[in-house]
Amino acid sequence: MTSKIMSEEIIDAAKNVPELSPNTTRLLQLTSQEDFEMQDVIDLVKYDSALTSQVLKVANSVALSGIKQISSIDRAVLYLGQRMVTTIALTQVAHQFFGREREGYKADTGELWAHDLRTAVASREVAKSVDLKINADMAFTAGLLHDFGKAVISDYLLSVDPELLDQVQGHFKGDFREGERELLGVDHAQVGHMVAQSWSLPGSLEMSIMHHHAPGEAPRAFQPLVYIVHVGDILAMLAGSCTGIDALHYYLDRGYERYFILTFDEVASIMLNMNEEFDKINSLFA
Repeated sequence: MTSKIMSEEIIDAAKNVPELSPNTTRLLQLTSQEDFEMQDVIDLVKYDSALTSQVLKVANSVALSGIKQISSIDRAVLYLGQRMVTTIALTQVAHQFFGREREGYKADTGELWAHDLRTAVASREVAKSVDLKINADMAFTAGLLHDFGKAVISDYLLSVDPELLDQVQGHFKGDFREGERELLGVDHAQVGHMVAQSWSLPGSLEMSIMHHHAPGEAPRAFQPLVYIVHVGDILAMLAGSCTGIDALHYYLDRGYERYFILTFDEVASIMLNMNEEFDKINSLFA
């Protein structure tokens, strides 16, 4: 099968991914706005019985010893905050995407989701550390979604001749997307962007998915957020949270220095906080 034919199949697959629930879509659209109110999040969760159940379950699983059980959805949402509610809402679709071994990338079950979650935490930590008007929880959401395209094309990588895959791995110059495009005619960031469009995600999330490996190519208005996710992705890989055969095969675009500078001590602090927060959140969904 030629890469052109395969890319057409992948594009069709991207357009037919499982849909997000209407309330998850509304949640992502709502929280992408700078002036949203937590009461709006509470009202959205309140009228979704499945989401209400999961939010209350997680809220009570992390409640401090001795605290009275949380039975009010208002209190649960305020206790957990936007980023945890968003994570809970996305977990079901994430398990559909990443809940099995992704053999095309030679990634173990859950490895891609763990990388996305660590990137989300790292992106939030970077956003909190730099002097930009970027909502840290928006950076978290963008990081959580950035690699969803890999779930679509993994099976197509598996169908590639192993010898050809080995040849591509041996000669590409540092950006695994080049290998994906050579083998499949399309790369995971492009496919992820198609998924974002099919889900009607806000532009900020679309651009973060499309350009997370090439943030300088994003529209100027979105570049600060995209660079934050780009750096978060690299830090997640450096921390050992990778996605299989493409691990550490991406360039760091130093164009981020147009928007922020991170000292060695700041990076060390971000890495420490990232690992601690990742372990805490990941334990809730294990």
